[in-house]
Amino acid sequence: MITLTLPTPLASFISGSDGRGSPRPRSLLFDARSWAEFLGEIRERFPLLADRVLTTSGTLASGFVLVINDVALPANGTASYDLRDGDQLAFIAALAGG
Repeated sequence: MITLTLPTPLASFISGSDGRGSPRPRSLLFDARSWAEFLGEIRERFPLLADRVLTTSGTLASGFVLVINDVALPANGTASYDLRDGDQLAFIAALAGG
């Protein structure tokens, strides 16, 4: 299992409210054991979120950083990251300024 934790703004791209005012979940579990499997599962289960944070080729969309087990990995253009069972992922909005 892989756990994906979302910041509150990205949680709005997933369904999950139970209609009684409970918030959407911010941590999601995936059965994926590779980046390719993760991409397929996130696109199938959460297409709005996938459209927001991923490109069609499977890389991170501009403005996002992938964090795997507390290590920030900027978009690498290879559409592949090494994932293992038990990994903790997070999509973080990259901030820039001056």
